[in-house]
Amino acid sequence: MPRSGITRDSTSASAAGILTVDPG
Repeated sequence: MPRSGITRDSTSASAAGILTVDPG
């Protein structure tokens, strides 16, 4: 997962249940 895309990452992370980046 691209750490640069915090907006996209947060959505994917939320679904996966893994918050590796700042929850935005």
